[in-house]
Amino acid sequence: MAIYETAVMTTLENARLALAAGVSGLAVIDTPDGPDVSCKLELEDNISPDSYPLIRVVLTRLTPRKQYAHRGIEAMIVFGAKIANSEGMAAVLDGVLTMEDAIDAVRKAQGWVYVDTIANPAPFEAPKAYKLMGMRVEMRSAPLHASGGGLAAQASTVAGEAVETPV
Repeated sequence: MAIYETAVMTTLENARLALAAGVSGLAVIDTPDGPDVSCKLELEDNISPDSYPLIRVVLTRLTPRKQYAHRGIEAMIVFGAKIANSEGMAAVLDGVLTMEDAIDAVRKAQGWVYVDTIANPAPFEAPKAYKLMGMRVEMRSAPLHASGGGLAAQASTVAGEAVETPV
């Protein structure tokens, strides 16, 4: 994997971990590694109803490095809740907007730039039984090492997990 791809993937994984730790009330799903919150990279086909409420970090655009030592990353943080078995659409919307507030608090803490929030973001349209929204944010990939000869690894801990962070 190229050095730039590694930095982008590390940045996205760190974003996922920060959101999983910073947003409460996400569904707990079974994974091959045991139970985990429903916060993943990218949208998978056939998301189970048990996965809601959920967050997905979806890469939407990479911008050139130009004079900077890192790439710009635009991502859509897709989040949503079940409509079925709710106390009505007002309650569902209130819950989704509460999730947006929690995501925005993580965004601010991580230094991501807010672009906008889209209701029912295409092409991520959910079946009518779910309410999805998407917050678009801009991040910077972890910078390349100043010598240009590779990435220097710096360990960071997010949600109790050590993650290699290129610097």
